[in-house]
Amino acid sequence: MNNTSDNAGYKKLLKSTGIFIAMFVAMCWVLTKTEEHDKQVQSQIAVTTPVQVAPTPVSEPAKPKTIVYRYTPKELQDAFDANEVRITHKLNGNLLVLNGKISGIGLSFNKPVIDISVPNSYDTIKVFFDSGAVDMVSKFNVGDFVRVASRDVSLNPFGTIHLRSSSVLSDTNNKQPSHVW
Repeated sequence: MNNTSDNAGYKKLLKSTGIFIAMFVAMCWVLTKTEEHDKQVQSQIAVTTPVQVAPTPVSEPAKPKTIVYRYTPKELQDAFDANEVRITHKLNGNLLVLNGKISGIGLSFNKPVIDISVPNSYDTIKVFFDSGAVDMVSKFNVGDFVRVASRDVSLNPFGTIHLRSSSVLSDTNNKQPSHVW
């Protein structure tokens, strides 16, 4: 019996070893095929490689040149009477400098506003200031001459010229100007 049981154990060992070898070969084959498949898939995928791009040199945007237009109240009124579209387009984005006589001083929404008279007319030009200009406008009186500048000039629906966000120019001397532009 000893020989038969040794034979049976030996056969079981051989059978187990054969199964192990078959499984090992099958696993190796599956892994090889999986790797080949992965390589094929990877070859079909677009490869992205990081590229270092030199930064674009920073350049300041080209600022349009600001033109300074000097008008008397009468000239400005005449320009608006002649063609509102033309004068509004001309002054848009540019600086208007206006020299004239103050005919009124007041507040609009707690911000200073002065009226500049248009000679030989009952019309006035309204000059609106930011609230920071209260001290400067407080120094003026009706009848003083003032030189103001504004980038926002328009005609309101009632026909009055408005200068918004205006500033008083430092060469204002409260006296009638000796020259007229």
